[in-house]
Amino acid sequence: MEKIKLLLLGKNNFTYKEDLSKVIQDLKKELIVEEAEMSFEKLIEINDEIQTKKFDRLVIIEDFGSLPFMVLAKFHSNIVAQISDEYSSHMTSEHNGSNIMVIGSQLTGKDTIHNVVKQYVATDFAAGRHMVRIDMLNELV
Repeated sequence: MEKIKLLLLGKNNFTYKEDLSKVIQDLKKELIVEEAEMSFEKLIEINDEIQTKKFDRLVIIEDFGSLPFMVLAKFHSNIVAQISDEYSSHMTSEHNGSNIMVIGSQLTGKDTIHNVVKQYVATDFAAGRHMVRIDMLNELV
């Protein structure tokens, strides 16, 4: 069973816990939920968890999403997407195999956040021709 971590950064975002937990559990995914204050140190700690494969995919809800995106994208093997719409959520999961999705809660409505998380978690990586492109990019890094 795929393991998803839901990371809610900042007190304003703790309100998403119940709704998004239900969305992920309804999709038959194992769920880890963490609420924390936003800090650079927290992002480094989360990256360590990603690198040691403590979970398969990570969904971060943060006020604007820019800092988690910039920090986590710097580490090898992280494929990070900063998303604000359902279509991009589906495509980043299916075509890029992104293992981290970041949503800015101050930039995206509550219903949209619900739908974005649902699309991301419900969509699997298609691999095939997309994997060839990802392998080529990994060789460059």
